[in-house]
Amino acid sequence: MKPDQPNNQGQTPSALPQYDFIMNTGNQPKKSKLGLPSGNSTKQRVLIVTGGAGILLIVGFIVMSLFGGSPSSKDNLTLLAQQQNEIVRIADAAQAAKSIRNINTLHAATSIGVVLQSDQQQTIALLAKKPSVKILSLKKSTKTDADLVTASQNNTYDETLLNTLQTQLVQYQQQLKKTYDASSSKKEKDALSAAYKNTGLLLTIPTK
Repeated sequence: MKPDQPNNQGQTPSALPQYDFIMNTGNQPKKSKLGLPSGNSTKQRVLIVTGGAGILLIVGFIVMSLFGGSPSSKDNLTLLAQQQNEIVRIADAAQAAKSIRNINTLHAATSIGVVLQSDQQQTIALLAKKPSVKILSLKKSTKTDADLVTASQNNTYDETLLNTLQTQLVQYQQQLKKTYDASSSKKEKDALSAAYKNTGLLLTIPTK
């Protein structure tokens, strides 16, 4: 062996620093195949738990927005009872106001009031608890009252009353169908179907 050639036979692998990365591979932190924290440290576990909770929270909000906003059967029936209450109120007020000039208008208002009052009793019977007078009156319109007063002064009461009642009946009939489609109860569907047919007949009452 030549004198100037270094003799490394007596050195151990640890004495060769350029090969440390090979000898110490077991000490390297583990990583998942996707490059995510493996969860071996407390900090990593906290991050994983926090991230998972955040995802669950977001999913919960999405589910609530998709399914939590739809009205219940009770809400739909209460809305129907409120609409019925308002139509009956208008019809009864028209009879008491004595501003009607045409007898057919009076007959129409009377028929509408009687039928809607009967249908309201059926609607309330479907609810577990009868709504208070305050809740039933939430659809009361002061604008409608003001329009009818003005019409009475202008000798257009009959036309204004009939147009108002017809508009109310159409909206009410639409809500009947919506409630019927959303209901899964045969008892509810039977009552709603009968009310829908009654409303259709009321809309065909001659007014002239």
